[in-house]
Amino acid sequence: MRTLIEARGAVISAECLYREIWQDDHAHTRGIVKTTIYAIRTKIGITDFIETVPGQGYRIS
Repeated sequence: MRTLIEARGAVISAECLYREIWQDDHAHTRGIVKTTIYAIRTKIGITDFIETVPGQGYRIS
């Protein structure tokens, strides 16, 4: 979340989020990041707070 907030609306790729959070470089990043974003959206109860930008990544809207 911190990475997205600090980006101030800029799009952050799933790969970048994965490296920032897990400090690793795996090929299976999209599934893990997608699941984590879903969990955050569900937890905070605001589904459109984190916007998915198709083919690019995620941003705080």
